[in-house]
Amino acid sequence: MRAPPHDRRAFGHSLSAACGRAARSVMAVSVLVLAGLWLLTGAAAAQPADTGARASLELTPREQAWIAANPEIRMGMVADNAPYSFFRDDAFQGFSVDLARRVEDLTGLRITLRMGSWAQVYSAFRAGELEAIEAISYTEARARSILFTEPYYLRRTMVFHNLDRPLPPLDDPAVLAGTRVGVIRDIYYADDLAARGYDVVPYDSYRELVSDLAFGWIDAILAPELTGRFFARENGFSNVAVAGALPATDLVLEDFRFGVPRSLPVLRDILDKALAAIPDAELDAMVDRWRSARPGLTLTAGPLRLLPQEQAFIAERPVVRVGFMPDYWPYSYLAEGRPHGFAVDLAREIGDRAGLSIEPVFDTWPRLLEALANGDLDVLANISFTEGRARTILFTEPYHQVPLTVFVRAGFGRYTDLSDLEGLRVGVPRAVFFEAPLTARLGSEAIVPFSRKVDMMRALADGEVDAVVVALSHGLALIRRQGLMSIEVGGAFEMEGVANEDLRFGVGWDKPFLRGILDRVMASIPTARWAELESRWLGPRQAQEGMAVVPLPPEERAWLDEQGVLRVCGGAADDPYERPGEHGSYQGVAGDVVRLLSQRAGFAWELVPAESRAAALANAQEGRCDLLPFVVALPDALPGWRTTAPYLRMPAVAVTRLEHPFLRGMASLSGESVGIVGTSPLRDTLAARYPDITLVPVDSEADGLDAVQTGRLDGMIGSLPHLGYLIARQRTPDLKIAGQIPLDYDVRLAVPAELAPLVTILNRTIAALGDSQATDIMDRWMAVRFERTVDARLVWGVVLGALVLLTLVVIWNRQLHRLNAQLNRANARLRDLSVTDGLTGLPNRLYIENRMAEAFSVCQRNALPFAIAMMDVDRFKAVNDELGHAFGDACLRDLAGLMETHFRREGDSVARFGGEEFVTFSVGDSARRFPGHLEALRTRIAGHTVTHEGRTRTITMSMGCHVAAPGRDDSLSAFLAEADRNLYRAKQSGRNRVVGGGMGEETAPPERASENLTKLS
Repeated sequence: MRAPPHDRRAFGHSLSAACGRAARSVMAVSVLVLAGLWLLTGAAAAQPADTGARASLELTPREQAWIAANPEIRMGMVADNAPYSFFRDDAFQGFSVDLARRVEDLTGLRITLRMGSWAQVYSAFRAGELEAIEAISYTEARARSILFTEPYYLRRTMVFHNLDRPLPPLDDPAVLAGTRVGVIRDIYYADDLAARGYDVVPYDSYRELVSDLAFGWIDAILAPELTGRFFARENGFSNVAVAGALPATDLVLEDFRFGVPRSLPVLRDILDKALAAIPDAELDAMVDRWRSARPGLTLTAGPLRLLPQEQAFIAERPVVRVGFMPDYWPYSYLAEGRPHGFAVDLAREIGDRAGLSIEPVFDTWPRLLEALANGDLDVLANISFTEGRARTILFTEPYHQVPLTVFVRAGFGRYTDLSDLEGLRVGVPRAVFFEAPLTARLGSEAIVPFSRKVDMMRALADGEVDAVVVALSHGLALIRRQGLMSIEVGGAFEMEGVANEDLRFGVGWDKPFLRGILDRVMASIPTARWAELESRWLGPRQAQEGMAVVPLPPEERAWLDEQGVLRVCGGAADDPYERPGEHGSYQGVAGDVVRLLSQRAGFAWELVPAESRAAALANAQEGRCDLLPFVVALPDALPGWRTTAPYLRMPAVAVTRLEHPFLRGMASLSGESVGIVGTSPLRDTLAARYPDITLVPVDSEADGLDAVQTGRLDGMIGSLPHLGYLIARQRTPDLKIAGQIPLDYDVRLAVPAELAPLVTILNRTIAALGDSQATDIMDRWMAVRFERTVDARLVWGVVLGALVLLTLVVIWNRQLHRLNAQLNRANARLRDLSVTDGLTGLPNRLYIENRMAEAFSVCQRNALPFAIAMMDVDRFKAVNDELGHAFGDACLRDLAGLMETHFRREGDSVARFGGEEFVTFSVGDSARRFPGHLEALRTRIAGHTVTHEGRTRTITMSMGCHVAAPGRDDSLSAFLAEADRNLYRAKQSGRNRVVGGGMGEETAPPERASENLTKLS
């Protein structure tokens, strides 16, 4: 007997080897469910098998005679059992279908397939209408009337749950007692579940099973892992996920066999021999074929091959403008001014493979449709096919299917069909493909179109409409992000002539070769890459709850929605006010302020980068951008631009050489030459108030500091954040901030005259922010280095007498009270810099040692769990040797970013320990889940690609951890050593893994661990 496809380890007499091989038989393929349909269509007879194949079976004379007398048999298969068997394009498809055809070739039998629901197939088999049934599992009860072949495949049966109403951990079968658990009708384990006290709900198809779980009508389902994941992914059910295996049961593995009536033992023997004769490699190839199948796309093996005309198109038009909606999560949206989403990444993937430069364009859906029609866009993403659109748009094959869903307010009840919406007001996205047929069905007075889906969902929550129709995943995301807890899923939207939303690329009618390029490239993308994209964007995830949006009057909200995406002029301010980040991100005070304003005001934005202030102002002057985010004085080059109310006030200070006394008022600068930027808004005021000070205009604050340092100026007046930043960055110990000027710099936003209503909207938002949020942002970006010295004259005053001293102290405190507050914050920032790793931005070893010691002591006193892990980059020396140290540094920075994002739970800390080694620790409840949290990080890192200067590399990490509640005699050094030993074990076991968890586990040889025993000494 030969083990079924999966690992070839000892089947243990059949089941365990089959279980092992199941781990390799992962498939994700297309499906078309025929729910409740009994297809009596006979499949075409297979071609006669080659003689050699039949001869390899070594059939007995009795078996050969049986085939001669019975050349055709009828075999039942389940119609919705994707990816194993399903009906599509008027043909039977799937792994099981291919297997049946191969059995035909080997035996010479003609196998007529009949498909339907499992209940229909099984009933027909028991009634004698079929000679064989496929994909049936062995039970003792069934064995009384059925003869089974050996298993040829095993699949995992798992519990799925709804992430919006998650199940508790499945550590006890009683967890599901009293819950509504969906199963396929007449499945072999249904009676066992009912005996356990579960409320078992039977379904005829997996599509109905998964859909009702997604819509919340049942609490859990039991389904094959691959089949359940397939339907969840293909239908966009991002709230459906695997909860785990049902404990203390034998339901995890389901064996696939052929079954025949007990009256046909010869047929069972023939089928058994045919299965055994199929080579392992051939069976694996069948599995791989259906693992790579996708609905609507025929994936092609081998390199991409384009027609000569398509190659010529790329040569002539290398840049392709692709339109995206800015709020269509998770397919396309703007975050921090940058494009994100499944369709965005897919477009980039196509561009990389075809040699096209993809230029993303974000706007509202009606404007995008208009731009495609006018030729201003080459391609429009996330568009659904309709016959009407096909008259003017060329459509690619679909790359994803999205289920349409009716959302209602709580208390509405379950939505069943369109009759439930009669007489109600129904919100729909403006210009969506089903707007016209739904309007024709319900009437124009019932349909309320919205330009922005977030406004549509808010209108439902506020009672302005009674229901909305939108994609399930997008609607659920908006509910979570906007906190609209009064909205719930009503049910699936179904309407004759309106299919689910199929997402495609739409191409201008005059560009047929571009449509061909897109289709060919999508077909050439490997299955693994499709899976990576889908896992990243379409897998189960919990959306973060967004910040409360500032309420705007209806006319202002309508005007803002009409503007679409606002373009932010980048590069007009100095560091740390603006700073270009990696991959085109917008960093600095201005970047954070724009992000905050966009969240609170509810608008989308994108960055228009510039290399210099002059280039940024040119972009603004020529209308290439709409918003200057950091304006102290409106440039003369922008006449007519309007500014908002100030959102930030920065104190003005004077910088002098170290030997200059601290300021006791502006009189301290009388008779001196003091620099100030020529365009500073404070210049005229200072000149009028203090005529005894000679103000010297300079081009920039950096130039002014240089003049002070070289003695050409006595002082320099400017903003505290920027002057402090320049002193710290240039490391000028001979300069100091001598005192504060009794004036402030007001920071505002500026917009062109034609966007004047935006000033009012931004002013409302700024008022809602208050004074602290922008100040906190500034504090995070400040890196100020203050040098404070003792004034000799002050010391002399102390010597002369206590009265003089007291007088000076009073004057000092009154004049520098505000400055001292700034100095204290600056010094706190300097302390932060002293414990930060310069390359990665993570805390350094000094910092983490102190934090670990404090946390360990708390856990020791209170018997709390303490978890620690050592993490090391695998084969990092090879990265440096092959790609250079600059690439190695980029790897470490990427890793640091991933870790900083990952370790955000309460009680988590992470730091760079040295070289390519990192350390993390956690306490309390977070420590109990520490190994799983590490495994999630390891998986995330293994799937990440580092890109630097055109070169890429995938990296992995090995991790050793130790988790325990420290006793009185335990030490932090011992915990660290234990984690380091487990890191050694991870390296020795093949790298790219997490090893360790408890104090009692076996550890690695002590030589490696001893190297780090001194790390905390």
